Amino acid sequence: MKKLMGSLVVAGLMFSGCVNSLPNMGMSGSNTANTTQTTQSSNQTSTLPKLNLGIYINNPILNVETDVVLAEELATVLKFNNLILDRMPVSTSDVWPELLNDYQQSHKNIAKNLIEQYDNCLLRELTQDYSFYRFYNPIALRKQITSLAGIFLLTNPSAMKKVAMLKVIESYGKRIEHTKNVVSYKPFQCSCKYFNPEFDKYLKPVSSKLCKKIDAEMAKKCEFFSKPLEDVYYKYESNFLNLKVGAKCFKVVEGKSYPSFREAFYSLLPDNYKDTIKEIDYKFLDVSQEIAKLEAEIKVEKEKNKNVTVLEKKLDKLKKEKENIESQRDKIFDKAMKEIEVNKNKIALAKKLKNISDYINSSLTNVGIGTTVLSVSTLMDVRELLNLGNKTQEAVLMTAAIYLHDNKAKTQKEAVEIAEKRLKLLLKRAVNLPKNAITIVYGIGAQKSFLSKYSDYIESYLKLGEKLKK
Repeated sequence: MKKLMGSLVVAGLMFSGCVNSLPNMGMSGSNTANTTQTTQSSNQTSTLPKLNLGIYINNPILNVETDVVLAEELATVLKFNNLILDRMPVSTSDVWPELLNDYQQSHKNIAKNLIEQYDNCLLRELTQDYSFYRFYNPIALRKQITSLAGIFLLTNPSAMKKVAMLKVIESYGKRIEHTKNVVSYKPFQCSCKYFNPEFDKYLKPVSSKLCKKIDAEMAKKCEFFSKPLEDVYYKYESNFLNLKVGAKCFKVVEGKSYPSFREAFYSLLPDNYKDTIKEIDYKFLDVSQEIAKLEAEIKVEKEKNKNVTVLEKKLDKLKKEKENIESQRDKIFDKAMKEIEVNKNKIALAKKLKNISDYINSSLTNVGIGTTVLSVSTLMDVRELLNLGNKTQEAVLMTAAIYLHDNKAKTQKEAVEIAEKRLKLLLKRAVNLPKNAITIVYGIGAQKSFLSKYSDYIESYLKLGEKLKK
């Protein structure tokens, strides 16, 4: 993994050099086989290829498109996890933790069309948050690849990889929109109708007038929830995970509440451990964040052939500090686990926290899978795009053919123009893609390690609570 991430940084640096040297993409005449459509771009005539499997699995532009949107989504999943842990109020009266976690559960007794309607609504919301979804439909792309591959799909690694990648992207995207619907100050019902009737009494109808009023209010004070997530991500990029989100941007929680998951969790601890664990938690998070940034910085500086001795010494010092903090944290949690004092009145709260931790743990497991896909594919995809040379025009035409087929463009000329613009945008955005991938990898590891102790404690608390009932 370390060698791979280093190579990713090389690719990123190469990208920065090619952004301003994009080959002239005037559509000169092409002798590409399997072409039947003609179009005009840059005052020259070119041809759009017929749809074939290669257009989807050997398309350098589409490959990097999927890498970029995946990175955007992974970072956003981590950001939402941070917000839920540190900013979202929790009470025993409000069902938002159950609603949050319910989406990833199996619903065999609920009509499939109701679930599909909700998923389709989430996909529509995704078109507002990520431009990728305005130009590509992951479901349609998967169907097209599967259809073109036919009975040979299972024996075609490239086709299988692309189908899997698109499933991952769609899954993360829908998770993001569901999370956003649940925790935002804007009423859930303003966005989509949830499919599980168990929540109907909590999700009562809201007038469109009120929804518009709230939209206007949030546009003024809640950038993270009101602007496209893609725009917010690139506006802050390196500081995206630390972006401050005001308390008034979150759902108004029913009943007496704790200010966050973490504060609610601390209330379950024995009194003599609360302050110590809280202090250690902050130290753990701070040093983990510093390590993640420094790891990425060192890899970038190395590829520039700069001396990183000072940085590496600083990193070694931070890693030793983190090891000491983790050791202290493990010991104090072990002691707290042995001295759990179950408060019957807080069992309901522990159940709420379990729903939240289950949902976040699931997202981290899935993010881990996605990061592996991203890390492995990015290196190859970036290299291919950088080495297009005189094949740039062919890649643009392949992408234009997809736009035209999926009705993302009305004319052949428009399809080519969009493909050209998307390529230029991708080259700019991909400059920091390898570095961002490194930050995501370390961010996931730190968040998983941090939350694991919480999850274990909550599980033990609830098990002990069950014993008391008996």
